[in-house]
Amino acid sequence: MTTLSELQTQVRDYTETDNQVLTDTIINDFIEHSEYRIFKDVDLDCYKAVVSGNTQANNRWVDLPGYSTNAYDPTLQNYATIRYVTLYVDSGTKDRFKLVKVDSDFMNEYYTTPETGSAEKPKYYAHWDDGRFVIAPTPNAVYKFEIGITRLPASLTAAGASGKTWVSQNAPRVLLYSCLCEAFKF
Repeated sequence: MTTLSELQTQVRDYTETDNQVLTDTIINDFIEHSEYRIFKDVDLDCYKAVVSGNTQANNRWVDLPGYSTNAYDPTLQNYATIRYVTLYVDSGTKDRFKLVKVDSDFMNEYYTTPETGSAEKPKYYAHWDDGRFVIAPTPNAVYKFEIGITRLPASLTAAGASGKTWVSQNAPRVLLYSCLCEAFKF
């Protein structure tokens, strides 16, 4: 188990520097970069979540539910990855079908081909920008969707000197070694 102040001390000890070279601000940047990398690379069950919403018929754009451009609003903007997107019709069997993730360039090419003018059951999705994704083909009906995400928790740097996070309590060495990688790049 490691607190923020303990981790800052460990980074300085391993790098054999003092707080004049590696200030708290610099080490906090190392910590935030390390945490972000851990959450992007390691699929931790404790940070998995599902958000849901509806598509619109004849509209290929889907706004991410709960997304806010306000930096102080702790909603869907605080996610590391989209793990999956599934669609279903909210009647009958409610059979779900998983959309295939593709690159946004694929979507650009897909929509320039003449055979994509008709609406049908979507097969693909791409993360388009911060607040929305695009699906193809254009939905022919209103579908319900579920998006599996990995949330970004609050950083250890926001927890205060004696604060702790899940990673600092359960994987302190991973956090330390990741911070040291950041420090040695510095």
